[in-house]
Amino acid sequence: LSKIQGVVKVRLPDGASRIAREGEILQWSERLETAADSRAELQFPDRSSVRIGENTVFQMKARAANSNGQPEIQLEKGSIIFQGTGEGRRIQTPSVSGVITG
Repeated sequence: LSKIQGVVKVRLPDGASRIAREGEILQWSERLETAADSRAELQFPDRSSVRIGENTVFQMKARAANSNGQPEIQLEKGSIIFQGTGEGRRIQTPSVSGVITG
């Protein structure tokens, strides 16, 4: 997690939660949850990033065989902005609205 603003929690697989901290690494099975007026940013080793908006539930799943070795992003609710480096990324959402640029 490269940036945190407001109340951001990490939900563990057993249902427990804790306050997220800048600099920590989100594990595959953990969910990131932002409250109202809260945001977070996650940066990947390839310098791509995901900005996570307020009232969002977000999870990264382990790399799928068909995903070019990249983790899959699952957006359960809320909004994200993904800024990539050209590598393919799979993003699952309950509904989709997107923009692809150059």
